[in-house]
Amino acid sequence: PTEHASPYRSEFLRTLEWRGFISQATDLAVLDEKLATSSAVAYIGFDATARSLHVGSLTQLMLLRHFQRCGHKPIVLMGGGTTKVGDPSGKDAARQMLDDASIRANMDGLSAVFQRFLSFGDGPTDALLVDNDAWLSKLAYLPFLREYGDAPRVPSSSERAKRSRGCRSPSAARARLACGPPPPVGPRAPSLRSAPAPSPSPAELCLPSRSP
Repeated sequence: PTEHASPYRSEFLRTLEWRGFISQATDLAVLDEKLATSSAVAYIGFDATARSLHVGSLTQLMLLRHFQRCGHKPIVLMGGGTTKVGDPSGKDAARQMLDDASIRANMDGLSAVFQRFLSFGDGPTDALLVDNDAWLSKLAYLPFLREYGDAPRVPSSSERAKRSRGCRSPSAARARLACGPPPPVGPRAPSLRSAPAPSPSPAELCLPSRSP
C-alpha cells in the first residue's frame, strides 16, 4: 500500500483502497482527515446465533484488524440482547429463538474467534468487546419483542420479495421453458394487419401449376 498511488492520506483508507474494500462511503474526505490526524474508534456488531462465524464475516473481521493495525481502536459489539429477538433479515422464516444459556455459549465461541484476529486489552488501540444485552436487558420492550414480535402480519414488501424469488427459482424457469417463450409485448410487437404473408417453401416453388 505504501507504493500504491492513492488519493487518501490516512494509512487505513489507503490500505482499504489498495485491497479493494471500498465500494461506497459517505464524506470520505472528512473521514480521511480524521484518520490521518488522530486515532479513532469504530465498532462492528455480531449477533450470537452460532458458536462460530461463517466466511461471510471475514470482511468485517479484517476491517477491524486493519483498523487496529493502523493505530485505531476497534470495538466488537456482541449482540447478546438482539439475538434474543428473532430477525428474518431477508430469509423466508424467522430464526430460531435461543435461550440465555445457548446465547452465552455462542458468545464464548465467538470470543475465541475474535481473539485470533484482534489484540484485546486496556491500551489505547487494544480491542474492546462489549455485549448489548448489558443495556438492552434493562429495557422493557425487549421481552415484549421476543414474545410478540412475530405476531403481526409480514409486510407486503416481504411478501413481494418472496414472490419475486419464487419467480426466479429453478422450478419457475422450467415452467417457462415448457410453455415456450412469451409473446412479444410493447411498441415493437407486430400487429396482425402489418404482419407479412409467409414466403412459399422451396417445395411449393417447384410444384407445377395446375390447369383450370
